[in-house]
Amino acid sequence: LVELGQLRPPPRPQSLQEKQGETSDQPTARAVLSSRSPARRPANFANIVETARTAAPVQDNTVLASVAVAAPRTPSVPTRANVAKEATVANAIKLNRVNLIGVYGSNADRRALVRLSTGRYVKVQVGDRLDGGKVAAISTSELRYVKKGKNILLEMPRG
Repeated sequence: LVELGQLRPPPRPQSLQEKQGETSDQPTARAVLSSRSPARRPANFANIVETARTAAPVQDNTVLASVAVAAPRTPSVPTRANVAKEATVANAIKLNRVNLIGVYGSNADRRALVRLSTGRYVKVQVGDRLDGGKVAAISTSELRYVKKGKNILLEMPRG
């Protein structure tokens, strides 16, 4: 232990600043010595306000500024109020049960997104545990798992 106590790590090398001495306050060639402060408002701001007041019509003691506003674009999709209603399938899944939400991946490595009865979403693949059972197979539109010796089939919601 006495021998090990005498071993010390080598001292750190000096940094570049220590090698050059004290740092100087002299600016480098690329340093910006001062920057211009921006103007607080346009030089002719009062003229712009007066022009807007004289050009705008007066209604109910209110001055309407003449500001160029782009006309709003109307979307090229249907504008009927019940579009969302038509696009939604009512009661497609039972929220208090396990539901298959989607299937993805190649045939060799297929995976599925499952919604549990608790509301939690889980990504599973063949061999994973799901709802107290084990995932046996995943096809393009269904998932099969074995729970307590029973085969349970989850199908994609119809829509």
